[in-house]
Amino acid sequence: MGDKMETSDNGYDMPMEVLIEILIHLPVNSLIRFTIVCKSWLHLIRHNPQFALRHYLTRTRLPSSYTLMDNVDYIVDYFGKYGRSCTNTTDETLRMFIYNLTVKKTFRLVKKIEYGPRVDACVSNFCHGIMCAYVTSTNSGARVLLCNPAIGEVLPLPLPPNFATRETPKLGLGFDPINNNYKIVAAHPPSVFAGRDFWQVDVYSLRDGCWHNLNALGSLVEFSTLTSEATLNANGRVLNWLGHLKYSTMPVQGLLSFDMVDEVFQEVTMPECLYPNSWRQHHILSSSGCQACLCCSSFPSVDLKKDEHFNGIDIWVLNRDNDDDEKMLWHKHFSFTFSDDGLVWPVNIWLSNHELLLHVRKQEMRTEEVYHYDHLTHQLTRTSRFGTLMNADGYTESLISIKGLMPSSYHQYVDEGDEDEKDYVCFVREVGRKNNDVHWSYSFKLL
Repeated sequence: MGDKMETSDNGYDMPMEVLIEILIHLPVNSLIRFTIVCKSWLHLIRHNPQFALRHYLTRTRLPSSYTLMDNVDYIVDYFGKYGRSCTNTTDETLRMFIYNLTVKKTFRLVKKIEYGPRVDACVSNFCHGIMCAYVTSTNSGARVLLCNPAIGEVLPLPLPPNFATRETPKLGLGFDPINNNYKIVAAHPPSVFAGRDFWQVDVYSLRDGCWHNLNALGSLVEFSTLTSEATLNANGRVLNWLGHLKYSTMPVQGLLSFDMVDEVFQEVTMPECLYPNSWRQHHILSSSGCQACLCCSSFPSVDLKKDEHFNGIDIWVLNRDNDDDEKMLWHKHFSFTFSDDGLVWPVNIWLSNHELLLHVRKQEMRTEEVYHYDHLTHQLTRTSRFGTLMNADGYTESLISIKGLMPSSYHQYVDEGDEDEKDYVCFVREVGRKNNDVHWSYSFKLL
């Protein structure tokens, strides 16, 4: 019999491994309620990082040996119409919306994350239920925050040295599995207004509790700009972007990859059919079990040409060669052709190993509708959600405590910062379907 854990004061107990096997399959809300059972349950659920990570990975994996994509509980729709950043020019708050998909494949609003008042915000992708936000105000400075919405935990971080606070960075959050470390990537492109003709990249290590400037930029220097938001792949280890390459008379699109372990930017060669000299549009899809996932789809334009087929998509995945770990190989995961005339292009997330969301705009429609597609059954289901989900993200709730991952030097920084009172106070909070239903709120000061 293995180790036993006391579960109550009446003398009952059960083997530790049995208890953990039960708990890792339960939702976060249930586990949080269970923390009142006894001190040992409280410590396991809220203060054990190994249990928290195992719980998250169990919840997101399919019960099979081969999993290409994570299961996701929620779909995140960001406040920016064209990205994950937004400028607030009014007294209203900025909101990002979190939905789940019902059994009938319709969108149901679950909660909203708000930033305010009178601030601009830029947010990263989700990684293991954690997100990063860069909040700024023209006259009052900026702040970098880490947030786990499921447990209402928000931690402010110091700004990187020589950080251009008035410029909105490209943010990415990932996981270094070799060193068990979460990292934030903040990239500023060359800027005429800032008098900078080079990329500036800073990386924050949660384990070390500090920023460092990335001097060796690798293939990033070959890109003039990044045109997509960061997309997470390879179980959180790899961030991918699409961008425009330099030194070309015509706009040429490239795929850029950043490895969280090596901290190296590398351009990834795309299959010939994905090269941008054709009329087809390219999207990066978030995926866990591969190095990259690309979709070759119709260009979303109402100007259809009869001699071109605008109603299909191809999904390609990139993996390491089994015989040569340094070599990457592309293969086509599946193809899909829409039977009606119209446009089809993907939302950039998978819901599971065989489910994804598609934008469909038929000839008679003025706007697109989001459809649910199961490529095993080839079933296409309307969601009654109209409009484009730009830079949507998948989200699964997590018990991972950011505070528990930070070194003692970080807690000293927070204590010292609390002594420096300032008048300008901002907030981030979660509200329910009704705006007056505030689940948690965190106030912070801009630096």
